[in-house]
Amino acid sequence: MLAAGEAGLTEVGEALSEAVVSIQQIGELGVEATDRLHDSDAAKKGFAGRLLVTRQLSSDLAEPVAKFEAEIERYYEALTAADAMTRYVLSRLKEDSADETEIVAYLDNVDALIDAAEGSESGIASYTRSAADWKRLSKDLSAPAKTIERAGHRMLEGIAMISAWRDLVNDVRGALDD
Repeated sequence: MLAAGEAGLTEVGEALSEAVVSIQQIGELGVEATDRLHDSDAAKKGFAGRLLVTRQLSSDLAEPVAKFEAEIERYYEALTAADAMTRYVLSRLKEDSADETEIVAYLDNVDALIDAAEGSESGIASYTRSAADWKRLSKDLSAPAKTIERAGHRMLEGIAMISAWRDLVNDVRGALDD
């Protein structure tokens, strides 16, 4: 049972790792575009120069933003499946006769995932808000910004799902202490 629980969470971690790669690519593209905006302003290219940079950024963002959204959907689907399984495993552990050391190790892994998810919540919320700001910069950035916002909100929904496991983990720990 514990092995099944851990395997279900592996897919979640893999999808999230791939999403982080996309986030990094998106961030790098944003930094490069900011540098190009500064260069354009220094060359006194005005609005036309800024427009050219934002249109290029929008084009450059298409692939990593689409990949980010796909990986977040994969993360959320895997997490939804893992949620039901994790809740089941945690509910069964209170009555399970498995080795207490194995149970504690599993609970520690789930706790680590909860801590990581909760620890990333403010950064994801900030990232999502930053993407929303892009829409005000240029209508060309509206489509990638909306996609990033959708994916960011989906990540936050996933974090809420993971956070809900804390009470279940604490229940099992309490049953072990009895």
